[in-house]
Order: sequence, then structure tokens, then C-alpha cells
Amino acid sequence: MMRWSKSDRLLWLVLIVVLLGVAVWAIAVELTRGPEPLGRVADFQFLDQNETPRSLADLRGQVWIAGVTYSCCTMSCPHVRAVLQQLQEELRGTKILLVTFSAAPGLDTPQELRKLADSLGADPRRWLFLTTTEPKGAEIVRQFVQQSFHSDIVENPEAEPGQRFAHSSRLYLIDRDGWVRGTYACVEELYDDKGTPSGLFEINPNEVERLRADAERLYAGPLGRWLKLRWFPAINAGLNALSGLLLVTGYVLIRLGRRQGHIVSMLSACGVSALFLASYLYYHYFHGATPFSGTGWSRPVYFALLISHTVLAAVVVPLAILTLYRAFRAQYERHRRIARLTLPIWLYVSASGVLVYLFLYQWFAGD
Repeated sequence: MMRWSKSDRLLWLVLIVVLLGVAVWAIAVELTRGPEPLGRVADFQFLDQNETPRSLADLRGQVWIAGVTYSCCTMSCPHVRAVLQQLQEELRGTKILLVTFSAAPGLDTPQELRKLADSLGADPRRWLFLTTTEPKGAEIVRQFVQQSFHSDIVENPEAEPGQRFAHSSRLYLIDRDGWVRGTYACVEELYDDKGTPSGLFEINPNEVERLRADAERLYAGPLGRWLKLRWFPAINAGLNALSGLLLVTGYVLIRLGRRQGHIVSMLSACGVSALFLASYLYYHYFHGATPFSGTGWSRPVYFALLISHTVLAAVVVPLAILTLYRAFRAQYERHRRIARLTLPIWLYVSASGVLVYLFLYQWFAGD
């Protein structure tokens, strides 16, 4: 009968844990997949409030909330814009975009939309006001709204400008691939006692909250049902700090001759570091890079810290694997020799990871 060594059993245990982790991840993705898409947003070529050309390709990879309004509208549009103002504030710290398409491109030039955006305090990095200056702009927008949101824009030439264009007041949640994931009646028309539309509108706070929550979950990926994406930098810093603490604990224990405690501490440090790597990759896949906002002396210090942290983090992975492998193979003298190199590098990576978090998200955090 074949006899398995202790190192063989450990390696198989690690493999089983990894496979179980993959299975749990697949189940979590399936359980949190969310509603089926309601349709795909049609491609478009419009201008934003700063006369910058915008297309569907520019929004690929981003979660965004869309609506149809126009600047001089006196019906549902002011309420829709109030909802978007609220969402701009509540979704601060995310990269979820707000996008409004003008129902009246003949009235809404980029210059007019820029005035409107300024009056609303719209951040041009997070809220786009789109229109077109094409000769048949009204028909282009109408076809786009029909194809993308299955609604219509109806013009009444006899009406006052503020009531000339009837359109949906719904807001739409769009995923990173341009699929509509939800539609929300955040603004509703009021009816009189006879069930006749009154021409008055009100905001439905329950729908606004549902849209905000769905947008944050979609933005945060499969784990968005339980974890907000903005929590991940702090979680990652905590994992870095815990890894460093376990490394120091393991070093102290082996110096005291407590070999079993040393093994447990070092394997725990490996597990925590692996969890950090998975969390780090998850966060940057769904959130993207966060630019450093510091100025003056903080910039060279931060980038020196970041570069050294990144390079040594790449170096320490094979070193840690080799160090563990030699321990599993009971090559203790060779294990000790390489551990003298691995430990200080690993400790620096853990400590510098916490400092990068403090520089980027606490001490010199931007808006």
C-alpha cells in the first residue's frame, strides 16, 4: 500500500481547499446573478455638455444610470433631475455614471446643457448630458430611445416649449456590457379622483432607494449583495496588517522553539495573503484604478512607496512558495536560509500595503 508523506497530505489538502473555494465562488456568482437583461442599449454618437463626442463604446466597462429629459421641460424633468442629483450624492465614492439623453436636441445645444449642468452642480466626470447637433437630431434620439428603452418621445408642436415633448420619466440601470438591468419609476404622475392624469409629478422614494441599492450591487459584482465595493480598500489594508502580524508572531514562536505554533502562524499568513490577493483583484476588476490626489511632497513619497510595494509583492510570491515547499519537504536548513530573505520582504509588502491605503484613501483622499 502506498504511504503518503506529511507534505503530500498537506499539498492535497491545499488543493481540495482551492477546489472548494472555486465551487463556492461559482455558486455565489449564480445566486447573485441578478435579473435577466431587459435589452441592449443601441449604439449612439452624441455630444456631451462639454462638446465631447460620446458613444456606447465610451461607457463600456462602467455601470451607469440613464434617463430622458430636456432642459426647459416643466413636467417630469425637474423631478427626474432632482432624483439624479440625489443619486450623484449618494453614489459618491463609486464610479457609477449618470447619463441623461435630451428629448429635444433642437433646443438643447451642448452650451445649453452645460448651463443646466452647472446649475445642478453636476460633476462632469460622473454626470453626462447628451444631445446631438445633427439636422435630423430629433428623429435620431427618438429611434435611439425606442430601441434602447422601448419607450417613445412624442412632440406636440402646438404646446409650450416646456410641455412640447412627452417622454418616459423612468430611469434605467445599465451594466458594463450595455445591457439594461432594470427600469425604475422614480418619478410618477399624479391622478385626480376620476383617474385622469393631473400633469403633476412626485418622486417615489422607494423606487429611488431600490435603484440606488441595485446600482451599488451591480457595481460591486457578485459579492455586491453582501459587501459594498467601497469597503474593499479597508478590508485589503486589514488583511495586509493581519498578514504582517501573523508573520511576526510566527517568527517569535520559532525563536522560542514553539515549532507547531510557528507552522500554524505561517500557514495562516499564507492564507490571509492569498485572501488579500483575491480581494485586491476583485476590487480592481470591478472598480478600476483610483488616482492619487495628493500634491507636493506626498506624490514622490506615495509613488516610491507604491512602486516598491508592487515590485516586492511580485517577488515575494515565488519566494514564499519556495520557502513553504522546503518546509513541507523537511529541508529545514534550506528553509531557514531562504526564510531569512523571504520574511523581511514579506513584512515590508504587508506594512507598505497599509501605508498605500492610508495615503490613497485616508490622508490624501480626493473627492
